[in-house]
Amino acid sequence: MCPYDHIRLLCVSTPCGLVVFRIDSAFKSCYSCGLPGFWYFTHTPIEICNRLISLFLFGQSWGGYAVGAVLNLHPEVRAAVMVSGFNRSIDMMRQPGRKIAGPAVSLILPCLGLYEHIKFGKFAGYTALDGLKKSKAGIFITQSRDDQVVPVRYSYDLLHEIFQSNPRFLFREYQDRGHAYVYYSQDSVRYCKQFDQEYKEHMRRLGQKPSNESYNAYSAKHFDKSKGFELDVPLMNQMADFYRQYKS
Repeated sequence: MCPYDHIRLLCVSTPCGLVVFRIDSAFKSCYSCGLPGFWYFTHTPIEICNRLISLFLFGQSWGGYAVGAVLNLHPEVRAAVMVSGFNRSIDMMRQPGRKIAGPAVSLILPCLGLYEHIKFGKFAGYTALDGLKKSKAGIFITQSRDDQVVPVRYSYDLLHEIFQSNPRFLFREYQDRGHAYVYYSQDSVRYCKQFDQEYKEHMRRLGQKPSNESYNAYSAKHFDKSKGFELDVPLMNQMADFYRQYKS
């Protein structure tokens, strides 16, 4: 539903069914397609979307942070799901930076923060926590406790401590799904762990050290995506039901 120049029709799913609008070339107005029962609007497509449909957000990792941070600016959001997100943009740098530079990362992070503020101005100061406090949206937060990219103390635990008694919030935590596999099935998680072990054994037999390049090459030949990317259907259904609660 992006209002690009080559698009001439906008389809919006509403509680009343499917509504089709004709968009003019400049996308400044929206008109009835002429069928009985269709409505006439003189608003932009974005305004129409805001009036006719509920706006939901979903984000994982950087997207999880963005979902929370954007709520500082968009009160029209009805509900959002944050997966393995974090509070501040700089939090994404802490754990990986610590693995690379050790304690010296504490000297680097203030410089990165200054660079962010110089480049992005006030937007660099938006936090997910502030956005969640300002918003009236329903918020579903989920993360795994063994997340090695975004430690739970910077995200899940922080937000859970503040919002656990707020009825707008729903929390769900896992123990062994890492950073990227929260919404994949437990069978998928087991398969990926087994695959990683097989890769390490393969490199040991070759007498080589594991590397990103060799892992990617090995995965391209041997990784079964149907097993490795099997969704956790009950969790996805829970998310869908959560969105439905805030549909109107």
